Amino acid sequence: MKTIHPRASGEGLNRRHFLKGAGGALLALPFLPSLASRAFAAENVMAGPGRCFVCIGTDHGNVWSRNFYPADSVLNQQLTYAGRTVRHGALPSAATGGRVVISPVISAAETVLTPALVGKFNVLRGVDIPYRISHHVGGHLGNFAATVGNTTAGLDNTEFMAPTIDQVMAWSPDFYSAEDLASRMTRRSVHIGGGDLSWNHTAPAARAGKLVPQPAHVRNLDLFTHLFQPGSSLNGVDQFVVDRVKSSYDRLKLHPRLSYGDRLRLDAHVGRLAEIERKLSVIASLATPPAPPGTDSDLYFRHHSFPHDPTENRLYWSLMNDILVLGFSAGLTRVATIHQHVKFASELIQDWHGQVAHAGFGAVPAQAWTVGWNQGTFEHVMVDLAAKMNAVTLPNGDNLLDHSLIMFTQGPVSTHTTPVA
Repeated sequence: MKTIHPRASGEGLNRRHFLKGAGGALLALPFLPSLASRAFAAENVMAGPGRCFVCIGTDHGNVWSRNFYPADSVLNQQLTYAGRTVRHGALPSAATGGRVVISPVISAAETVLTPALVGKFNVLRGVDIPYRISHHVGGHLGNFAATVGNTTAGLDNTEFMAPTIDQVMAWSPDFYSAEDLASRMTRRSVHIGGGDLSWNHTAPAARAGKLVPQPAHVRNLDLFTHLFQPGSSLNGVDQFVVDRVKSSYDRLKLHPRLSYGDRLRLDAHVGRLAEIERKLSVIASLATPPAPPGTDSDLYFRHHSFPHDPTENRLYWSLMNDILVLGFSAGLTRVATIHQHVKFASELIQDWHGQVAHAGFGAVPAQAWTVGWNQGTFEHVMVDLAAKMNAVTLPNGDNLLDHSLIMFTQGPVSTHTTPVA
C-alpha cells in the first residue's frame, strides 16, 4: 500500500498567505510585503503595480480540435479586424457535477474555476506558427530557431537564434522601474520545470555571447531560496570582490594589446558583474526573509510513484505555485516560464514520445493521454496559479491577476491553442 502525504497548505508560508477551507476552495488574506522585506516597510501606495508575465508550455501537442476548443456555438458574436471576420463569445462558466467544462482540456473543479475567474480567461484560436517547425522548445516565445537538431527543412538554424519574449521584457528598461532594480527585484526572471522555453545571451545586458536556455528549478525550497535569499547563489561574493574586479577591468581596457574581440568579451563579463553588483545592493536592503515552506515538494517529485500519480502531481504544482505567487507579491520578480513535463498520468508510460506523441498506442488511446496531460496542466498549473494570483491584493488595493498575463501554449501541434488569463 502506498502512503500519500497530505499537504497542509500554508505550512511554513504562514497562515496569512494561503489557507484552504474544508471544501478545498482557495481562501486568502492579502500578502503583506512589509513583513518580508524592509524595502516595503515604509512604501507609499503605488500609483500602479508592475505587470507580471507567466508562460506555461507543454511539449508534443497533437490535441484534437474538438478536445481543446469550446463548441462553435460559443462563437455567437463577430467583428471585422484587418479585413478578417473574427468570431467570439463568452466562455461558459456553469458547472456540471462539480466541474466547469469549457472543453475536454479546458476544464477544472468549480471550487477554483469560478464564474468570476472564467471571465478573465480567453481562448485564442488561429494563433500559430505558419510553417512546420517540428519538435521545438524556443518557438513558444519567439526563438523559432531552437528546434530539435537546430534545423528547419534541412536548413541550419543556429545563426538565427534569438532571445525569447520573456527575456526581452526582463532586460528591458521599460519593464522594471529603477526603483524595482534598486530596492526589491532579486531576479529579473525565474524558470520552473525546464529553462529551455526561455533563451537569452550569456551576457544579456550587452546582448552578447551565445544564446543559451535559462537555468530552472524543480523544487519549491530551491525556488524560495533563489527568490528570497538571492545571496546564496553568489558563493561569498561581496562588494569588495566586485570592486577589485572592476579595478582590474579599468586597467585591462587601457592595455595596448587588447583586441577588439577581447574587448567585447571583457565588456560582456563586466555587464554580468553589474547585475551581481545590483543584486548585492538589493540584498543589503532586504530584511530576514520569511520562513521557508514547511513542505518540501521533493516529497512528491522524488517519490517513486510520482510519474504515474495525478494526486502527487497536483500537490507538487500547488507547492511550486505558492512560491511563485509569493515572489510576484513581494515584487522580487515579475517574469516566469514553466516548462511543464509532469504528465498527470495514472499509468507509467516509458516511451511517451513514441507511444503517445506518435500514437504508438493507437490514435484514440494516445489522444486520451495527451488530453490528460494538457487538462491537468490547465487545471492544476494554470488555474491554480491564476486563482492564487486572483486572491492577492496589492498594496494599492488592486488584484495581482488583473495586472498579469498567464499564457498556456503547447509544442508542435496539429491544431494550436493558447488559453490566456
